[in-house]
Amino acid sequence: MRALLLVPVIACSQQSSIWFAVARRHGGQQLRLGVPEFRPLFAQMTIGGDEPSTTAAGSEDANYDLSCLHSSNVGSKAATIGDPLPTGSAKQCALVCREVTECNHFTYNTQAKMCYLKSGKPDLYSYPGDMTAPRSCDTTCFEKGVSYDKAPDVMNPISASQAVDCQAACAADPRCKTFTFSEPDKTCSFKGRGFSAHKQMKVAGVTSGPAQFCDSGGDLRLQEQADQLYGCVHTEDVGSEAPNLSDPKPATSMEACMKRCRSEGKCTHFTFNVTAGMCHLKAGKMQLYPYAGDRTGPKSCDTSCFWREVAYAKNQLSDLGSAYQILQPTDCQALCAANPLCKVFVWDYFEKTCAFRGKGFLKHKKPHAVGAISGPREFCDFGGNMHQREEADAANTDDPVDAARALPNAADHHQDLLCVHTGNIGSKAGDIESPQPANDLTECMARCKATKKCSHYTFNTNSKYCHMKSGKPKLYEYPGDLTGSKTCDTSCFRRGVDYSTAPGVGKPWFTTLATDCQVACGAEDGCVAFTWHAPTSRCYLLTAGFSKHRRDGVEGAISGPYTFCDDSENLQVLEEEDA
Repeated sequence: MRALLLVPVIACSQQSSIWFAVARRHGGQQLRLGVPEFRPLFAQMTIGGDEPSTTAAGSEDANYDLSCLHSSNVGSKAATIGDPLPTGSAKQCALVCREVTECNHFTYNTQAKMCYLKSGKPDLYSYPGDMTAPRSCDTTCFEKGVSYDKAPDVMNPISASQAVDCQAACAADPRCKTFTFSEPDKTCSFKGRGFSAHKQMKVAGVTSGPAQFCDSGGDLRLQEQADQLYGCVHTEDVGSEAPNLSDPKPATSMEACMKRCRSEGKCTHFTFNVTAGMCHLKAGKMQLYPYAGDRTGPKSCDTSCFWREVAYAKNQLSDLGSAYQILQPTDCQALCAANPLCKVFVWDYFEKTCAFRGKGFLKHKKPHAVGAISGPREFCDFGGNMHQREEADAANTDDPVDAARALPNAADHHQDLLCVHTGNIGSKAGDIESPQPANDLTECMARCKATKKCSHYTFNTNSKYCHMKSGKPKLYEYPGDLTGSKTCDTSCFRRGVDYSTAPGVGKPWFTTLATDCQVACGAEDGCVAFTWHAPTSRCYLLTAGFSKHRRDGVEGAISGPYTFCDDSENLQVLEEEDA
């Protein structure tokens, strides 16, 4: 049996002269290894090609994949970790690399039988006897046809013959989160945080993957989800003044708060306070403002259903008002989702503005619109699909919503639910009579309409009981409850009309539905009209003399009379009487 060669005692051997000669060639830059177990691991290795002992890393030698090895005189000028090591084969060298955290690729010289562990970006060149490979040849976490090429580069592109070399280079730089390899061009591009917003699907000849090696836990989809979260969440002390769906609750993290929002149907965005550890689920439009410790983001950060360089021009029929100043397209989608008339949004990268388009948008499509990003009202991972949106608009089969009657910030875009809180919302207002069974929400609503004293109702989907209510709605969260006003008729409401500076009954209060304002006004002595502000979801109950404070053209303002529209009330008549 050949004598075992201990690494520290080879200085006098013939092999050592080759080792030192090769070491000088590879050792232009040498990194000292900070791993205590590094040298003992190889103390039992032989030089002459014998298999290492059972204490060495070579027990997996036979099964190790070297399909990505550059086997024809290809070395790497990247920095060598520590001293080169004698090993019997390239597979043994690969196994050594896997045991060292800093190693992302290696070079094995077949003439000297020496292993060079490498860190940093592979810098391949021709050298006799050299064989070079990444730390891992596993490509199971790569995705063909997926490209992030339009995302900003965090490193200079490099030439490469295979995608695994791109991964080794990406793994060497902490700024790099993912790579895209172009097969036709044989180039790698490297992307950092925010890459997920530039995802392209079904791109021929490209492959993308994560910075982390596949057999070490690398997962492109998980990397993308993490990037989406931090790519679309306002992480610099930004809160939202939008109304809470319910009382804030503790959460362990921002991710947990977002997950809670995703499971709540009416939640459009969330705010998590890192100091208090409290999660606020929000409804309606984002109303961002500075607040210490707050982190605010939309229900979903998935942008896979967005279309780049596609816009829908402003026109009289489909335009839904002034553009908003918005820093990222995911916020734009959250705003569109909060408006029942919005079908698609258009975000301008250069102006950082967001515009909303309603029914008829397809007729005004503008392809090749540089800097434009468009998307549907539905969040991408909740069924959002631009093709389906366009097809529905072209066929005129989309849900018909009358722009003169439907309200922004409503609970749903179906006409019969425009005045209903659909997300486990009840009312603590007094019952007119004992609750009675009802087959469904429609029956409960009809029962309220037929009862003179009923101003609103609550139907519980679990118990199937209908509670008819009087007075002002006193909303709270209760499992299975749906609460709505006596009627969904908004034909007597006027958009853009604002009386909020007039004398009021009590303090302004918050609700996500303008119809709640009308119910409350009818229940308060002295209230003759109301104004509801969509951007803030704030309701103002107004007394006599309100007409003197009228302002027209106020964006997001909606006003109406104290009695229900289908009781033939008219705001104009009220104004004339008030004057």
